[in-house]
Amino acid sequence: MPTFAYSGRTRQGQTVAGERVAETIDAAIAGLRREQIQVTRIDPAKAEKAAAKAKPKKGAKAPSKNLAIFTRQFSVMIDAGLPLVQCLDILGKQEPHKGFSDVILQVRSDVESGAALADAMKKHPRAFDPLYSKRLITLEAAMNASSLKDELEQMIERGTGVVAGAGMHRAGAGLPNRPPVNR
Repeated sequence: MPTFAYSGRTRQGQTVAGERVAETIDAAIAGLRREQIQVTRIDPAKAEKAAAKAKPKKGAKAPSKNLAIFTRQFSVMIDAGLPLVQCLDILGKQEPHKGFSDVILQVRSDVESGAALADAMKKHPRAFDPLYSKRLITLEAAMNASSLKDELEQMIERGTGVVAGAGMHRAGAGLPNRPPVNR
């Protein structure tokens, strides 16, 4: 439950301040009124504000170039035998795009706490489009790490799951990546 910092006055006119744990601000105010405290100010506690600022937005969009670079570096690191969590940590800290960096570090945190890589990436659909995540699920289930690396590199070279476009849907369906012929 969230904590709210408040200040107010008692019936005797004394100024009081403190923190109240409650479901909502309204519930905190109602609880203070029951204790006969007239609330003059109430805000979420500073620890809550700091935690809210530290959380990355799930809506962070990764530029396609950054996603391509991330995928290439990630596949090379996996091929070199580095642990998955360590790869994500390094890449998240080195990523120049702040929003995408936060997303990568959140994925690392989720993987570290036991989630599958694809499931952790699926939580961020604006950074890792659904085709990218679904392809990763399939690859995780069917292949070993070196095959995963090779397939990810091929995805990047073809542009599958990285750059949105008409060809992406054709490639996802296993069709050649060429424009349709007008007859």
